Formats: sequence, structure tokens, C-alpha cells
Amino acid sequence: LSYSIPWMRGVHYRRLRDIPFLKLFIVVTVLTSTVVLLPSPHITTELVWIYVRAWCFVAAITLPFDIRDREFDTTQGLRTFPTEFSEATARKLSLAFLGISAIITLIHYPNAMSLTETISLVLSFLTTGVVISQCTSKKSEMFYGYIVEGCLLLWR
Repeated sequence: LSYSIPWMRGVHYRRLRDIPFLKLFIVVTVLTSTVVLLPSPHITTELVWIYVRAWCFVAAITLPFDIRDREFDTTQGLRTFPTEFSEATARKLSLAFLGISAIITLIHYPNAMSLTETISLVLSFLTTGVVISQCTSKKSEMFYGYIVEGCLLLWR
């Protein structure tokens, strides 16, 4: 609620969404914390690795929505990665987050997965990478609503 309601006093009231680049970190941290930390009774080293891996994956999936919203965010004066740098830079950052998530997964769980699980995991990361690389502000709402969000179903 405090994300979009003006509450910070300065020269004028500001919203959290007016703070440059904060939108991504709020969305990713709230979603990841809800999915990973909330159901867990204890914080362990294993849980921290799961959290970081999930945070990076969710960041990779969330950045494309900033690409989608670039024109609107520009008219609203919001400073996001695509509005401040470029769509291409935002895609590269998204792919970097995806790569970090993949590396953590493959390094942290090498003996815990069968060959079939490893292949399916690699294919899911590659598929997600292809989807991210196709993101532009000109893509349809259906692309983002079904294809990009659908990448969450590929992740485990």
C-alpha cells in the first residue's frame, strides 16, 4: 500500500515508487520472501541459498515487466532500468540474474539431481532466457501475461 500512496515528506510528498530503481527490488523481495521465507520455520544456510536463487530468478522474470511498462513509466517520470538505460540493458541485466540463478542451482545441487532433472532444469533456464531475450515494449499484454509469467511454471 505504501508503494503507491504518497507518504514521504520532502519538498512534496513522495511515493516509494518515485525512488529510482526501487520498484524492482520491492516486488522481487516481497514475492520471494512470501514464497521462500514465510513457510519456513527456521533460517538455515540451505534456505539462504534457496532464497538467493529464487530472488535472482524472480528478478529475471520481473525486469521484463519494466520493459513492457517503459512508455508508461517514462510519462509518469518513474526511473526504472529500461527508462534510465535501455530495453537492451534491462534484458542483459535480466539474463544476468537468470544466469546467477542457474549457476547457483547447478553448483549447489550437483548430486541432488538425476541426469533427467538436470537436463530439464537446463532446458527450463534456456527457454526462460529465450523468452527474456524477446521482450520489448512493443510486445502484447498476452505475451507478458502468459509467456513471461508462464516461465515461473518452468522454475523449481
